[in-house]
Amino acid sequence: MTLTHEWRDTTRIPKGMSDFKRWYQGTKGIADVDGIVHNKANDNIVMLEFKPQASRLTVGQEITLTAFSKKEGCAGIAVFDPMWNDTSREDYEDDMLLKVIIFIDGKQVKQYMTVPRLNTMIDGLLGIMGM
Repeated sequence: MTLTHEWRDTTRIPKGMSDFKRWYQGTKGIADVDGIVHNKANDNIVMLEFKPQASRLTVGQEITLTAFSKKEGCAGIAVFDPMWNDTSREDYEDDMLLKVIIFIDGKQVKQYMTVPRLNTMIDGLLGIMGM
């Protein structure tokens, strides 16, 4: 069913998710989840968001990651990937620095770290170090 322009305007129903920000006048946001890593042994969960290096988190992504990280055993990580558009499928160099925002206890910590350090940090957040 296609809504007419007049009916949509009078009921304030957006044309699609592309209108979400305008519909809520920028006070709320929407986000998807790029990845979830779960440790069944202790029920810890890390939510992952991947972005191109030069981009920023949307309002919805910040709201989602911040709220999620307030829950016990939950954390969020946004990784800004310098190889976002690389189609070669080459491995990341071990010393390549990634911009990372870590969400823990509803707070944000911005860091730069290598891929091995990022993997170690995710393991630590999941509580599986030494296993």
